[in-house]
Amino acid sequence: MNMVKKIFGFIEDYLSVVMRVVLTIAVSIILIYTLVTAVTGYMMSNKEPTVKTGANGADYSNIEELIFPKQVSVPDPDEEDIEDEEEVERVFDPKIEAIYESMRLHFTDERANREQFKENFKLENLEAVIKRIAKGDYDLGDLSRQAFPRTAECRSGDPFPEISAMNELIEGDMVDEALASGFFDEESIKAWNDAAKQDERNYQRFLSQLANFWEDAEPRGSLPSQYESITSYRQREATVWATNDLFLCGWIKSQDALDAENAKSAADAKAANAEGDRKLMTVGASLVAVFTFFAAFALVLLSIILVRIEKHLSK
Repeated sequence: MNMVKKIFGFIEDYLSVVMRVVLTIAVSIILIYTLVTAVTGYMMSNKEPTVKTGANGADYSNIEELIFPKQVSVPDPDEEDIEDEEEVERVFDPKIEAIYESMRLHFTDERANREQFKENFKLENLEAVIKRIAKGDYDLGDLSRQAFPRTAECRSGDPFPEISAMNELIEGDMVDEALASGFFDEESIKAWNDAAKQDERNYQRFLSQLANFWEDAEPRGSLPSQYESITSYRQREATVWATNDLFLCGWIKSQDALDAENAKSAADAKAANAEGDRKLMTVGASLVAVFTFFAAFALVLLSIILVRIEKHLSK
């Protein structure tokens, strides 16, 4: 009989030790898993989509063959001096002036072309067209018409997206007027100005790329301009605008690619947020399991202790 009691006592002691060890290991594993899951779940549930900006226009070298499928040889241009252009009092953006000068180089072969360009292709008109393009109020082919290449990636009539709203900053005396109008407060004025500054940065980036594009299109060295193979001034001007439209087409395709990447990034972020929320819910379930397991162990351990106390009292 004593032997049986010793065996049961040994089993009780051994079971108590095993249960404590198992509890320690189980709780440690669950707590580590819960901590890792909580951290990763929180990070995933707060993941923001990566938004890419900064579309790029086409390179002239990539669209040259669309405008001029074959190299055309033309006679040497007249060496007659080009008359100095009249100074314009109005101040223009230097980038627009650079674009204008690059375009002018394709109309220097004959006096008639030079004079028609000077008369019809004015700097202020170019500025108005570029701003119209930047505001998204332009469709490809509006100025190039039949000269727009049918083999281009874009179609004539495709709209160009807005780059800048061309809004002026609200500053100086305009601030008091805006506040008095009731449509603005200090916070909305700041938001307006921040948006206007961002639009201006986007517009200047667009101008820089367009100026570089037309610089690449300039005649090289003593070589005549390929546009001189087009004898009709109107047709040549339309071809110049068709070239400009191909730059815009490249910008549209670049923006479409960015939009697709941003849409995918937003979808990935949304999926990550959902997965993070699910993990956070799992953390709650894991904690419930830990406390349930702990409660069950405590109940068993308490039962063993009570049995021992009863035996001790009975003795």
